[in-house]
Amino acid sequence: MLVLVGPSASGKSAIVKCLTKKYGLDKFVTCTTRKIRVGEVNNVDYHFLTLEEFSNLYNDNEFIETVYYNGNYYGTLKREVNDNKVVILEPQGLNNFVSVLDSVYAVYLQTDEEVMKERMILRGDNILEINKRLENDRILFSKDQLKKIDLTINTTTLSIEEITAIIYEKYKEYCDNR
Repeated sequence: MLVLVGPSASGKSAIVKCLTKKYGLDKFVTCTTRKIRVGEVNNVDYHFLTLEEFSNLYNDNEFIETVYYNGNYYGTLKREVNDNKVVILEPQGLNNFVSVLDSVYAVYLQTDEEVMKERMILRGDNILEINKRLENDRILFSKDQLKKIDLTINTTTLSIEEITAIIYEKYKEYCDNR
């Protein structure tokens, strides 16, 4: 299982799109209670759920892990686990995956804060929300919070294609050597 971890606007979604399109990996679709953003598609970007739907899945023990982040719930369904999949998680989610699954390859995406802020502005995020996320992410995405990091990539200056090629090559090596 390929896991990407990084703060808001570090390039996670763009990297997943490239990994699926160019390298044939499947996107692990996680669940969330947050509102759908412009351009997102239900059951493609996320399984967008009501709080009641999320609670029912939680009560039925359907999740590997869940987390409350930026005012919304997120969770990964057990039935989605597969070695040919890539998933975006926050640190607690990665730590839960590492505790439950043997074959996790964790990539930490690091990005300069000013670049993240510019990216969030470009995608139409509210400036007050941007500043709040940046402040929260400084603490939440500290590398010392993570139980495992196999690869760290700075996404500030590299293109999505360059980043994706590096990640895929390293993940392929990892899969071939286990």
